[in-house]
Amino acid sequence: MADILRPYGIMLNGAPMGLIKRNARLELDVPSNPFVVQATIDWCSSLPLDVPAGDAPLTLRVSNTYGIWKANWAIKHAADTYLTLDLVAP
Repeated sequence: MADILRPYGIMLNGAPMGLIKRNARLELDVPSNPFVVQATIDWCSSLPLDVPAGDAPLTLRVSNTYGIWKANWAIKHAADTYLTLDLVAP
């Protein structure tokens, strides 16, 4: 709920790849070699996620780590872990 009206940015190897809104999907062509993906919003982000090499489709999920009640605290004190990026399915 903390970020309900704002999209998350998706970075691949440090390059912006697109924006994703709540409960939406963003499909990207990604390299078959290892890469790093990261989610961002304003000046906050997730930790970088190292994705191993492979040709199988991947599903990632991005969410607010701290929720609505701790969002203001997290923006000031934990900006690099404000978002959580998880590999859901290989």
